[in-house]
Amino acid sequence: MWQSPHFTAVAWGFVSQAAYSASNFGLSVLAARAAGPSGLGSVFAGFSAYLIGLGFQRSLLPDPLVAVSTRPHPEARLAATRATLSLALLYGLGVSALVVVAGLLLPGGVGDGLVFITPWLVPALFRDVWRVVLFREQRGGAAALNDCTCLLVMLAFAPLALAFHSAALALACWGAGAVAGGLLGFLQCR
Repeated sequence: MWQSPHFTAVAWGFVSQAAYSASNFGLSVLAARAAGPSGLGSVFAGFSAYLIGLGFQRSLLPDPLVAVSTRPHPEARLAATRATLSLALLYGLGVSALVVVAGLLLPGGVGDGLVFITPWLVPALFRDVWRVVLFREQRGGAAALNDCTCLLVMLAFAPLALAFHSAALALACWGAGAVAGGLLGFLQCR
Protein backbone atom coordinates (compact mmCIF):
# COMPACT_ATOMS: atom_id res chain seq x y z
CA MET A 1 0.00 0.00 0.00
CA TRP A 2 2.70 2.51 1.00
CA GLN A 3 4.62 1.81 -2.22
CA SER A 4 1.57 2.23 -4.45
CA PRO A 5 1.93 4.91 -7.16
CA HIS A 6 -1.51 6.21 -6.21
CA PHE A 7 -0.51 6.61 -2.57
CA THR A 8 2.69 8.39 -3.61
CA ALA A 9 0.76 10.76 -5.90
CA VAL A 10 -1.67 11.59 -3.10
CA ALA A 11 1.19 12.11 -0.64
CA TRP A 12 2.98 14.52 -2.99
CA GLY A 13 -0.32 16.27 -3.64
CA PHE A 14 -0.78 16.73 0.10
CA VAL A 15 2.75 18.13 0.55
CA SER A 16 2.35 20.43 -2.45
CA GLN A 17 -1.03 21.75 -1.33
CA ALA A 18 0.16 22.20 2.26
CA ALA A 19 3.11 24.35 1.11
CA TYR A 20 0.93 26.27 -1.35
CA SER A 21 -1.67 26.98 1.33
CA ALA A 22 0.99 27.85 3.91
CA SER A 23 2.47 30.50 1.61
CA ASN A 24 -0.96 32.02 1.03
CA PHE A 25 -1.89 31.94 4.72
CA GLY A 26 1.59 33.16 5.59
CA LEU A 27 0.97 36.23 3.45
CA SER A 28 -1.98 37.16 5.66
CA VAL A 29 -0.01 36.65 8.87
CA LEU A 30 2.99 38.53 7.50
CA ALA A 31 0.87 41.46 6.31
CA ALA A 32 -0.94 41.69 9.65
CA ARG A 33 2.32 41.60 11.62
CA ALA A 34 4.23 43.91 9.28
CA ALA A 35 1.63 46.54 8.44
CA GLY A 36 -1.22 46.19 10.90
CA PRO A 37 -4.95 46.14 10.13
CA SER A 38 -4.87 48.71 7.33
CA GLY A 39 -1.92 46.95 5.67
CA LEU A 40 -3.72 43.64 5.97
CA GLY A 41 -6.74 45.25 4.28
CA SER A 42 -4.58 46.41 1.38
CA VAL A 43 -3.02 42.98 1.00
CA PHE A 44 -6.45 41.37 1.20
CA ALA A 45 -7.68 43.59 -1.66
CA GLY A 46 -4.71 42.70 -3.84
CA PHE A 47 -4.79 39.01 -2.96
CA SER A 48 -8.51 38.89 -3.70
CA ALA A 49 -7.80 40.20 -7.20
CA TYR A 50 -5.22 37.43 -7.60
CA LEU A 51 -7.70 34.77 -6.46
CA ILE A 52 -10.33 36.00 -8.91
CA GLY A 53 -7.79 35.94 -11.73
CA LEU A 54 -6.60 32.49 -10.62
CA GLY A 55 -10.13 31.10 -10.61
CA PHE A 56 -10.77 32.27 -14.15
CA GLN A 57 -7.35 31.03 -15.27
CA ARG A 58 -7.95 27.56 -13.87
CA SER A 59 -11.21 27.24 -15.76
CA LEU A 60 -9.76 28.64 -18.98
CA LEU A 61 -6.29 27.07 -19.15
CA PRO A 62 -5.06 24.29 -16.81
CA ASP A 63 -8.32 22.35 -16.56
CA PRO A 64 -8.71 22.12 -20.35
CA LEU A 65 -4.98 21.34 -20.67
CA VAL A 66 -5.34 18.30 -18.45
CA ALA A 67 -8.57 17.25 -20.15
CA VAL A 68 -7.06 17.23 -23.65
CA SER A 69 -3.47 16.19 -22.98
CA THR A 70 -3.38 13.48 -20.35
CA ARG A 71 -3.29 10.50 -22.70
CA PRO A 72 -1.87 11.73 -26.05
CA HIS A 73 1.61 11.16 -27.36
CA PRO A 74 4.37 13.12 -25.52
CA GLU A 75 4.81 15.49 -28.47
CA ALA A 76 1.10 16.35 -28.40
CA ARG A 77 1.31 16.95 -24.63
CA LEU A 78 4.32 19.20 -25.15
CA ALA A 79 2.51 21.20 -27.83
CA ALA A 80 -0.54 21.59 -25.58
CA THR A 81 1.68 22.66 -22.68
CA ARG A 82 3.47 25.26 -24.80
CA ALA A 83 0.19 26.66 -26.06
CA THR A 84 -1.16 26.82 -22.50
CA LEU A 85 1.96 28.60 -21.25
CA SER A 86 1.74 31.15 -24.07
CA LEU A 87 -1.90 31.78 -23.27
CA ALA A 88 -1.08 31.96 -19.54
CA LEU A 89 1.47 34.69 -20.23
CA LEU A 90 -1.03 36.70 -22.29
CA TYR A 91 -3.74 36.11 -19.71
CA GLY A 92 -1.45 37.15 -16.84
CA LEU A 93 -0.45 40.33 -18.63
CA GLY A 94 -4.11 41.14 -19.29
CA VAL A 95 -5.08 40.51 -15.67
CA SER A 96 -2.14 42.64 -14.51
CA ALA A 97 -3.22 45.51 -16.75
CA LEU A 98 -6.81 45.36 -15.47
CA VAL A 99 -5.70 45.17 -11.83
CA VAL A 100 -3.26 48.08 -12.08
CA VAL A 101 -5.85 50.28 -13.81
CA ALA A 102 -8.40 49.41 -11.11
CA GLY A 103 -5.77 50.10 -8.45
CA LEU A 104 -5.01 53.51 -9.87
CA LEU A 105 -8.70 54.39 -10.05
CA LEU A 106 -9.68 53.18 -6.58
CA PRO A 107 -8.75 55.28 -3.55
CA GLY A 108 -6.92 54.32 -0.39
CA GLY A 109 -5.85 50.90 0.74
CA VAL A 110 -7.89 48.98 -1.81
CA GLY A 111 -6.22 50.77 -4.69
CA ASP A 112 -2.82 50.42 -3.05
CA GLY A 113 -3.27 46.67 -2.59
CA LEU A 114 -4.21 46.25 -6.24
CA VAL A 115 -1.17 48.22 -7.39
CA PHE A 116 1.14 46.41 -4.93
CA ILE A 117 0.19 42.93 -6.21
CA THR A 118 0.41 43.77 -9.91
CA PRO A 119 4.12 42.92 -10.41
CA TRP A 120 3.55 39.50 -8.88
CA LEU A 121 0.46 38.40 -10.80
CA VAL A 122 2.17 36.92 -13.86
CA PRO A 123 4.66 34.82 -11.85
CA ALA A 124 1.96 33.69 -9.40
CA LEU A 125 -0.38 32.65 -12.21
CA PHE A 126 2.49 30.88 -14.00
CA ARG A 127 3.38 29.06 -10.80
CA ASP A 128 -0.09 27.57 -10.73
CA VAL A 129 0.15 26.38 -14.34
CA TRP A 130 3.46 24.66 -13.56
CA ARG A 131 1.85 22.81 -10.67
CA VAL A 132 -0.80 21.43 -13.00
CA VAL A 133 1.74 20.49 -15.67
CA LEU A 134 3.98 18.70 -13.17
CA PHE A 135 1.11 16.71 -11.67
CA ARG A 136 -0.18 15.84 -15.15
CA GLU A 137 3.28 14.45 -15.94
CA GLN A 138 3.10 12.40 -12.72
CA ARG A 139 5.90 14.45 -11.17
CA GLY A 140 4.24 15.24 -7.88
CA GLY A 141 7.57 15.40 -6.09
CA ALA A 142 8.71 18.16 -8.45
CA ALA A 143 5.46 20.06 -7.86
CA ALA A 144 5.92 19.72 -4.10
CA LEU A 145 9.52 20.94 -4.42
CA ASN A 146 8.25 23.93 -6.39
CA ASP A 147 5.70 24.86 -3.73
CA CYS A 148 8.13 24.30 -0.86
CA THR A 149 10.66 26.52 -2.64
CA CYS A 150 8.04 29.26 -2.93
CA LEU A 151 7.31 29.04 0.79
CA LEU A 152 10.99 29.04 1.77
CA VAL A 153 11.80 32.05 -0.43
CA MET A 154 8.85 33.92 1.05
CA LEU A 155 10.03 33.12 4.57
CA ALA A 156 13.58 34.19 3.71
CA PHE A 157 12.36 37.64 2.63
CA ALA A 158 9.78 38.04 5.44
CA PRO A 159 12.18 39.88 7.80
CA LEU A 160 12.29 42.76 5.31
CA ALA A 161 8.55 43.31 5.50
CA LEU A 162 8.66 43.05 9.27
CA ALA A 163 11.60 45.45 9.56
CA PHE A 164 10.00 48.12 7.36
CA HIS A 165 6.36 47.55 8.46
CA SER A 166 5.22 47.48 4.86
CA ALA A 167 2.21 45.88 3.16
CA ALA A 168 3.95 46.31 -0.20
CA LEU A 169 6.97 44.38 1.07
CA ALA A 170 4.72 41.65 2.50
CA LEU A 171 3.29 41.19 -0.99
CA ALA A 172 6.81 41.36 -2.43
CA CYS A 173 7.88 38.48 -0.15
CA TRP A 174 4.99 36.39 -1.42
CA GLY A 175 5.76 37.53 -4.98
CA ALA A 176 9.44 36.57 -4.65
CA GLY A 177 8.29 33.07 -3.78
CA ALA A 178 6.04 33.05 -6.85
CA VAL A 179 8.95 34.18 -9.03
CA ALA A 180 11.14 31.41 -7.58
CA GLY A 181 8.39 28.87 -8.24
CA GLY A 182 7.85 30.12 -11.78
CA LEU A 183 11.55 29.96 -12.60
CA LEU A 184 11.91 26.55 -10.98
CA GLY A 185 8.96 25.34 -13.08
CA PHE A 186 10.81 26.37 -16.24
CA LEU A 187 13.91 24.49 -15.08
CA GLN A 188 11.93 21.43 -14.06
CA CYS A 189 10.11 21.20 -17.39
CA ARG A 190 12.82 22.64 -19.66
